[in-house]
Amino acid sequence: LIVQRMIRVLAGEYHFPLDTIARDVPVFIELDGRRHKRKAELAVLRPGSSPDPASIERLIAIRKPTIKPNDPVSGIASLEDLLDAVPACEFGLWTNGRDVAYLQKIPAALQSRFVELSDFPGAGERLDDLDRPDRRIARIAVADDLRETILRCHDYLYGNQAMTANRA
Repeated sequence: LIVQRMIRVLAGEYHFPLDTIARDVPVFIELDGRRHKRKAELAVLRPGSSPDPASIERLIAIRKPTIKPNDPVSGIASLEDLLDAVPACEFGLWTNGRDVAYLQKIPAALQSRFVELSDFPGAGERLDDLDRPDRRIARIAVADDLRETILRCHDYLYGNQAMTANRA
């Protein structure tokens, strides 16, 4: 269900054409001097290209709802590993259905740095477009995504502002 929802979000909110969204794209990661095959549950490809690493524009790592973002194996660090293994890809998204993290990869000589963003650019957008008040592509939230966003806000306020847990 999370994969299906993310496909709807990528197509409906970010305006990526459905034919550019690929499922279960293999990515080869170098760990401890050995090559390991991992998969990106979703990848956004350049229009008209096949799912090879050179054509990937966005990587999306989708985990089970029980996986926390700080999990050392399947958390946000797993998205960093995927992004690091795909030189052409600058942006990624990690989600477990409730938590969402957007990352930007900043390549460096020895090791890439990763910056957490509040969003990533949609189809035809650049990073600078995210801060423009007249952002050309307005994001209209998918209904399921909006419900999860409200629940995340509630949980944040409850956990950080000592509020009571009245959930509808």
